Order: sequence, then structure tokens, then C-alpha cells
Amino acid sequence: LRLHPPTPLMLPHRANANVKVGGYDIPKGSNVHVNVWAIARDPAAWKNPLEFRPERFLEEDVDMKGHDFRLLPFGA
Repeated sequence: LRLHPPTPLMLPHRANANVKVGGYDIPKGSNVHVNVWAIARDPAAWKNPLEFRPERFLEEDVDMKGHDFRLLPFGA
């Protein structure tokens, strides 16, 4: 699911406040689409992202209960 999500873009969300994400200003009321396909392949988020290594979840410092954006492709 990480590399081949059933939907590459999450359902649209609406910003309920003015926020800054990745250096971009997102005004309140804007529709926001999250590209989980790109997050799943981002080398800044995953070491060797295209390599199939299920054991990465045993050794990585992924916060399964927190707000770790690397888990978005899994429905987090």
C-alpha cells in the first residue's frame, strides 16, 4: 500500500485556519489535496523508498500513534 496506494491523492480537505505548510501560505477555506503517492516515494521521509523492505517498520523511528506524515499512505 505504501508504494501503490489505491488512491494517490487523499480526499480533499478544507483548511480551517490560515496555515503555512512547506513554506507555502494556505489561506483559511482553501481546498487541500495531499499526494500520498509522492510522500511514499520521498527519500527525505524514507531511506531507499523504492526498495521493498517490510522490516523497515521494525527499525525506523516511526511514531505509530503520533502525527507522522510517512504513515499517510496507510490511512493514518
